[in-house]
Amino acid sequence: MLALLVIGGCAWAQSKDPPVPRDLLQNRRSVQGDAITFCINPVTLAADFNRAVATEIAKALLSKANFYDIKPFNKAQPLDYSFPLSDQELLIYLSDFCEVFTGFNLTGNTYPEWLTFSRVYAHTRFVLAVTNPSYTRLEDIPTDKAIGTRFISAADLRLVSHLQSLPENQRLQRFPFFNNQILVEKLLDGTVEGIVIWEPALLSALKGNPKAASVQVISTGNFQAPVIQFGMALRAKDTYLRTLLDQAIDSLVKDGTIDRLMEQYGIPGKAGAVEEARQQTSNTLVTALVVGLLIALFLVGSGWRKLRARTRV
Repeated sequence: MLALLVIGGCAWAQSKDPPVPRDLLQNRRSVQGDAITFCINPVTLAADFNRAVATEIAKALLSKANFYDIKPFNKAQPLDYSFPLSDQELLIYLSDFCEVFTGFNLTGNTYPEWLTFSRVYAHTRFVLAVTNPSYTRLEDIPTDKAIGTRFISAADLRLVSHLQSLPENQRLQRFPFFNNQILVEKLLDGTVEGIVIWEPALLSALKGNPKAASVQVISTGNFQAPVIQFGMALRAKDTYLRTLLDQAIDSLVKDGTIDRLMEQYGIPGKAGAVEEARQQTSNTLVTALVVGLLIALFLVGSGWRKLRARTRV
């Protein structure tokens, strides 16, 4: 039985190249000096964004971006970032059809040794959405009510752990659903009191919905919702290509290109990894404090000079 990798979902065991029949591994991909071929799943919610990022990366490397739209055996669920893909399928794609797999979730998974990854080019979050305006945080929801999740998502697994850490009389009921579309529907029809959902999925599901105004995002309180970080996967032997990708991503994060693309394609989140975003915020705060301090010193000095001038008079 094939061990399934859910890109952006489940972990898979460390291993060397998985056993794949030789007739399926043609190794026919051709690395051209002026082009990079990216594999992409065209049906995930962030597909257009991931395609645009890959195009900009190729431009930064003075190359052309070619794309191979994969057709996995297991179909992706609607409004999602993840899709089930076996390690055998992934090896075939990276051997026969492309050099790089874009839109790869790099958060908290264990991968086989024959894979390597670019740096993170964007991160998104899970949020808690409710329709009751009296709720401001997770702990406001009564424990006799239910909260919904997408079954076996990163948020679902973490929520299970969080609820089990609480005293039994403080645990909400958890209702897992098969996909994000159903999850939003169950929030709007009152089946659940709140949902923990990938934020881009929530915004997409509510777009044009007359009930959208009733939905609000509130604090997750003591529950730390997971963050989904996107990057690119390639074979471990392609170290030089990985270095080039990292350099291009670093440039696109710093010049604001990734943030612009996220806004353009309706993907809420921020460029770069979570740690980088926090560091950027920290640097901004430090800069603001230094500027504020200099202004204060200038004003104090100016006032002191005026006072001395008046004293002389």
